[in-house]
Parts: sequence; structure tokens; C-alpha cells
Amino acid sequence: MNLTTSLFDDDACGVLLAASFLDEQAGDEPPPAFDDTFPLFQKPIADLLTRIESPALRNAVERIFTDMARLLGYLNLIETDLHQGRAGEETLSVFALVRAESLALLDFIETDALYLTESTEEVRNVLDGTGYAIGLELRRVYEGELDGLRDTKQDSQAHAKLGHAHGLLHNCFQQSTIALGRVFDSALDGAMLFDDLQSRREQSLALYDDLRTLIEIVRRAEADDNYSESSLLESLINFLGGSMRYLMFKDWDVYEHFVEQIMDASTNAERAPVLHRLGCYIETLTGQVRLRAVLSDCLFATPPPRAEFAAAAGRF
Repeated sequence: MNLTTSLFDDDACGVLLAASFLDEQAGDEPPPAFDDTFPLFQKPIADLLTRIESPALRNAVERIFTDMARLLGYLNLIETDLHQGRAGEETLSVFALVRAESLALLDFIETDALYLTESTEEVRNVLDGTGYAIGLELRRVYEGELDGLRDTKQDSQAHAKLGHAHGLLHNCFQQSTIALGRVFDSALDGAMLFDDLQSRREQSLALYDDLRTLIEIVRRAEADDNYSESSLLESLINFLGGSMRYLMFKDWDVYEHFVEQIMDASTNAERAPVLHRLGCYIETLTGQVRLRAVLSDCLFATPPPRAEFAAAAGRF
């Protein structure tokens, strides 16, 4: 199925919005307060909602939590499609639905929730930050990552764009949920809400450690013409089959291309500039991993400057 279908087709969005509206209106029973996709989500949020004395504020906060849980449920559907390699028009339709409902949530926050007289300054600050974060990520995704999707020629490139877009939105709604929850329960642990949070943290830490190790190996190989080529390639290939899967999908092809160039190099003179570019690229990736929200409370050692490391390479 062609992934270059327009994400912003007005008719498609209209059908999706109408279907969503009809689903919400169908039947006499009100929809459940929280999406069943998030069983861990329900009790901690329900508990903290009982602590909000103002009915108006409690209803507004519950509306925001419910909307974000539903949006995360949509994003779970997208993630399943991406992992199973079946991303197509249905995936794009879900992205369109996420956009429409995110804009509705943003409008509610900015025009209603922020102006409740029952809110404290802390609540208003968090809601203001939540609205800003949602608006920012919507622009990054729908005016950036996915804007040129129809012009993408290769499915692998489209898959990378969809994966990155999914990650941005998923992280935004998870972190926004945690931030809002902590206004009413300062001891709230994100892992209590999302069972994937701890695993993503562990994966990111493993990725960070492996990238730091890889930087050292690449720097040593760049500084020492006698460094074992077989050891270098073994390390690069091990990363390919290991923690590289915790990188954004869009980075996989870039790294693989560097490895191919190093394997094709027949002399140190050919290999050296590739190693230099690869080292810079891995340093950039390491910095991006350090900025992941799941690692926000981690303290990282500052890596040594490239020149300093090169001068000390003989000590390894």
C-alpha cells in the first residue's frame, strides 16, 4: 500500500471526525472515563481526581486526562502498525484523527481550562506549558515530519518519518500526563501510569552506554592507523544487531551506510574521513539520547573533547 497518501485530505478528515462524533454519541451509556488500553493509568489518576475539591476544575482535569489517554491509545495502534510493517492508509487516517482531536484538546485547554477561576497559579502554569508542548509537537509533526510524506519515494523513508512522528507525539502526551498529575500528587511516579516507561528508560540507558563505548572505539581507530580493523568492524556490527534498535528508525539507514563505507575502504587514508564523520554522527546521537524525557533525571559525565581523546589514544 502506498504511503504517500495525503495526510491532510479534507474529505478523509471529515469522515474520521464524523465517525468519532457518532461513536461518542452512540448508546445511552456514557463512555468510560479512561481508555482500557491503560489499566495502570486509571487508579492513580482516579485517586488524585478525588483530591480536587472544585467540581469545575476536577471535570476539566478529568477531560484533559481522558483525552490524552485516548490519544495515546490511537498512537498505540500506530505503533503496532509500524512494528508489524503494515503502515499504510489506515495508519495515516489514525494520524489525521490524532491531529484533529489534539487540536480540540488544545482549544479546550487554551480557551476553557486556563481561565477557570478555581485554578491555582501552579495548575495554570502546567496547563499553559501543556498547551504549548502540544502545539509545538503538532507543528513539528504535521508541518515538519509528515508534511512532505506524499513526496517520499521509498517506503523505508516514509516508515522512518512515521516512526519519528509517532515518537514525538507519544512522548508529548505521556510527559504532559505525568506533569499534570504531579500538580495534584507530587509523589506520582510515571511508571505507575505507563508500564512502558521503565522499559524505555532502561533501553535508552543501554543505548547511551553503547553509543559512548562506540565513540571511544571510533576515536581510537581514527587516531591509530594500527588499530585492528577486524575489532572495529566487530564493534560496529555488534551495535547493528544490538541496541541500534532503540534509535529512531530514521537513523538506522545512516548508521548502516557509514558501516558499509568503512567496510569498503581499502586503505587507512580512505577510512579516516569516514571514521571522523561517523564519530561526529555518534556524538550527535548520544546528545539526542541524553535529552530523552525518560532520562531527564539522570546525571551524565561530559565526554572528553575529540582532540584530548586523540592525544590520549595511545593509553588504551
